[in-house]
Amino acid sequence: MKGKMIPPITRRYRKRIEDLTLSDDIGFMRAFDGNTEGVEYLVRTLTGRDDTTVISAEAQKHLSSIDSHSVILDIFAEGKDGEQIDIEMQHYDGFREGLCSRMGRYMAFLQLGALGKGEGYAETRESIVLFISSRDPFGKGRDVYRFGTVDLDDGEREEGFMMSFYVANGSYRDTIGTERGRLLGDLSEKEIERMKSPMMRAALYRVKGDEMMLRDTYGMLYRIETENLEKGIRKGMEKGIEKGKAEEKEQIALRLIRKSVYPLSEIAELTELPIKEVERLAGSIRME
Repeated sequence: MKGKMIPPITRRYRKRIEDLTLSDDIGFMRAFDGNTEGVEYLVRTLTGRDDTTVISAEAQKHLSSIDSHSVILDIFAEGKDGEQIDIEMQHYDGFREGLCSRMGRYMAFLQLGALGKGEGYAETRESIVLFISSRDPFGKGRDVYRFGTVDLDDGEREEGFMMSFYVANGSYRDTIGTERGRLLGDLSEKEIERMKSPMMRAALYRVKGDEMMLRDTYGMLYRIETENLEKGIRKGMEKGIEKGKAEEKEQIALRLIRKSVYPLSEIAELTELPIKEVERLAGSIRME
């Protein structure tokens, strides 16, 4: 995608963006990428940690590992006291089953950056993982679940580990008259003027509040979807056997043409089909 022109926004994409909420992946990342005030509001409200001050916030932070599975954080933030903060927007399907494993893995990656070279262990900075779930993953009816490291024999919390996990229960939206309940409700609201929290209204405005914001969101959405499509195309080409490659390329080309976001010349390049063949396929779609 680097260096490639993004085509004009289509009506279909415009409608998709107008329907986005902060609980959607693209909406969440666009709203809080670089938005230190908004991220600080999320952390303070959902964790109850009113002393947290966020100094940086970055969407889709890639933390890599040479020998194992890497992770991409929805929002990675740093606090003024060096806190490493990860915020993940999670939808419910299959969420609970891998929750503890995911929290532990994300925490492990955060901890790698929590201690600099030459620093002693006593200087380890705190790591905070906050998952925002669309529903109640544990069924205990709490608005926020809090986890830390405890002595397994007496249940006493060991503060020195400097690790905290939080899971916000999205089903609490608008059911309690608190700032936390209003925030959780605003996450699912697609109309800016109907949102209750000024901070959340400002966050959604960053997604689609005016034409410039809407186009920036389109750029992110187009880039991510195009990268995923190109990965899928490459994977499909690698898996396809020689006999079926021509048919496979045509099917991929037809799907891309129907999306109406790629120039025909770029579809020809991606699928390795002659431009005349792509034009023929486009003509057959118009006749449908």
